[in-house]
Amino acid sequence: MEAAFVILLNSDLYNYVRRLQTDICKLSGAKETLKIEPHITLKYAFNVKNIKTVEKYFDEIAKTTRPFKIEINGINLFPTQVFFVDVTKNQALTNFHLKVLRDLKEKFSVKPSEFEGKTFHFHITLAYKDIAVGAFSKIKKYLQNKKPKFKFSVKQLGLYLRLNPEENWFVYKAAELNKMI
Repeated sequence: MEAAFVILLNSDLYNYVRRLQTDICKLSGAKETLKIEPHITLKYAFNVKNIKTVEKYFDEIAKTTRPFKIEINGINLFPTQVFFVDVTKNQALTNFHLKVLRDLKEKFSVKPSEFEGKTFHFHITLAYKDIAVGAFSKIKKYLQNKKPKFKFSVKQLGLYLRLNPEENWFVYKAAELNKMI
């Protein structure tokens, strides 16, 4: 079993991203696109031996973290042909990410992936994986005039699970950040 920590989006941003994903799927036939629940990854996948202990930490981190603001600004593309909505660089988000990485290493011996750390590029994935060669340019053209700009307060975390590599990820648990601290 694998787990990941994510930031759940507010409804306006979630709906915007879902519409883009639906349009991309219709345009390109990239069905994997619709299997991606819109979110911002806070900690990439890691193996879990005991979900109860990870869940306890997840609850703890939510209770001890205040909501914070992030901005969405534009659409971009990783060299690995991953289309995404770009999250503006944000020190509060980076600090939170680094805290989670440190805690998971100390508590569960979970090492960061090669992409995680101070230079982690936060984003919301739109499409990846099953993009056919001809469809790639269609998607790129479709997205070139999309200029999403959103500001929202991060208020909710998600604990994602994947029971085995052949299965899809799903939100196992959601938690509100602590507004009172």
